[in-house]
Amino acid sequence: MAKRALLKTSLCFTASLMISTTATPFSVFAAAVNGQKVIEKNTGLEDGMAGFSYMLDQYYMLHSDGAIGDDILSGIVTTSSTDDSQKVRSIDNTEEKTEDSADESTEEKKEEKEEKSEFDGLAIANDKVLENSYINIRKKPDIDSEIVGKLYKGCVATITKEKDDWVKIESGKVKGYIKAEYLAIGDEAKSYIEESTTKLGTVNTTTLNVREKRNTDSTILTLIPEGETYEILKEYKDGWVKIAIDDSDKGYVKSEYLDYSYDYKYAISIQEEKEQKEREEAARRAEAERLAQLAQEQAAANNNSNSSSSSS
Repeated sequence: MAKRALLKTSLCFTASLMISTTATPFSVFAAAVNGQKVIEKNTGLEDGMAGFSYMLDQYYMLHSDGAIGDDILSGIVTTSSTDDSQKVRSIDNTEEKTEDSADESTEEKKEEKEEKSEFDGLAIANDKVLENSYINIRKKPDIDSEIVGKLYKGCVATITKEKDDWVKIESGKVKGYIKAEYLAIGDEAKSYIEESTTKLGTVNTTTLNVREKRNTDSTILTLIPEGETYEILKEYKDGWVKIAIDDSDKGYVKSEYLDYSYDYKYAISIQEEKEQKEREEAARRAEAERLAQLAQEQAAANNNSNSSSSSS
């Protein structure tokens, strides 16, 4: 009896701590004792303690030996910890799935980027069928349609639409249609672009050494800063690149320190061509006037010289 009273007192003290903080463990304990929810809610410390004492009495009536073990208390802890662990596992699984999805998405985007060439969607005049030095760009996909621009040899265009045997292109300030047979497109355009377009290299490191020869022991000709762009003259399989430092000097740099691009040229519109011709004509007239003025000045100088000689 004394053992029962002592155990009851200890459990009541434990329950009082549980009740004072939250009603949930107490309710779980009640369910663990008699298999049903005895207390619906905790209305206060005194009511909770009275209910708890009643549950202990019920438990002893069901267990003749009056023994109470760790299984009830462990049931409380296990129930709570099991719920928490399930939540943690659920969160972990969600995070793992999210990370896996993110990794898969990143890999897919990377593959798409690798598969896509910088020449995709580009077109350039096909030299094999080019009759003149340019191709007419028309307002509509019709041979009799108005000419809105010209795509000269070596100029590139971006294809925005395909219609029958015509393609709609954008190049510079010009938008219009060209017959597909006059263009080299995509991978076919690559060889034309590399042959006719200047390739550039932009320095992607803080300072890049330009050397006299293709090795790191060679003399350093100059240092070029990050962001500077130079013309690529030749690329070598050993990882070196020959660049034009200026109009006369050339040197070698490691290809890994350059970002590559092309100095594309674009179509010219009829309006731009008209304005360009007007500028060229104005420049021609100005040069002719300058030469005429110079001739007059020279003639006047000769006359003065002759007059001076006669007077003498």
